[in-house]
Amino acid sequence: MGTEGDPRSVMLLGPDHTDLGAVATRPLGPHVAIALSRGKYLKGYPSLDPNEDGVLASVSGKSVCLAVADGHNGFDAAGTALQAIVAALPALHSAALPDTKPLLSRTLVDARARLRLSRDHAGQQRRDSGCALIIALIGDRRLTLCSLGDAGVVILRGRRVRNLVKPSPYMGWDRDLAAVQITRLRLKVADVVILGTDGLFTFLGDPKADALRHATAADDAGKVAERLIDRAFAGGAGDNIAVAVVMSSGPDDAARR
Repeated sequence: MGTEGDPRSVMLLGPDHTDLGAVATRPLGPHVAIALSRGKYLKGYPSLDPNEDGVLASVSGKSVCLAVADGHNGFDAAGTALQAIVAALPALHSAALPDTKPLLSRTLVDARARLRLSRDHAGQQRRDSGCALIIALIGDRRLTLCSLGDAGVVILRGRRVRNLVKPSPYMGWDRDLAAVQITRLRLKVADVVILGTDGLFTFLGDPKADALRHATAADDAGKVAERLIDRAFAGGAGDNIAVAVVMSSGPDDAARR
């Protein structure tokens, strides 16, 4: 994966964005974007790093890869997991759709192996760093995703809001990956896919569906991501927030740009 200036891939890492109330947004054209914030207010719980979230998006041909990660006991596990995804991007983008499930499984196995190695060099507080993690692949109007921890994925289809994942154990160096659920579904032309860490969904307010509908009324993915974070700020966002968005006439069109 390239740097933040790469027009085909973008990544935002928590340690680079630690100012309260600030929002960093990185678009990949009008249909794919990511955003990251430390949050508007200080966390209400102990943490090792001010911003332990990270997010990436990558576009290649007709393929879009998104990921959000929320670290626990430091940013270490989130950063390591994102590094594993970056290393897997060439294979993930080039895979035929029936092969995406085993590739995602191998990416998680690599992430766990990297966590085990990094644990040997970590300080005592960070030895058991873990993270919530979501990886999503979109192409040919199909979505394949895997989820660990309490991050979320929603699809907006017209007025309908659909939650795609449920909370599960976090990603960690000793995580049993055999039972990780990998979900596939077909997308429709006007669907909007949103990945977010719990700092987003916790503070959107109720009803969350109204906040999501308001955000997706914007005309490009970067504005959608910013609206979502603004709404979380208005809800008292005392946590880190990472968001990834794919929208418009479909992921295939997003990937062509």
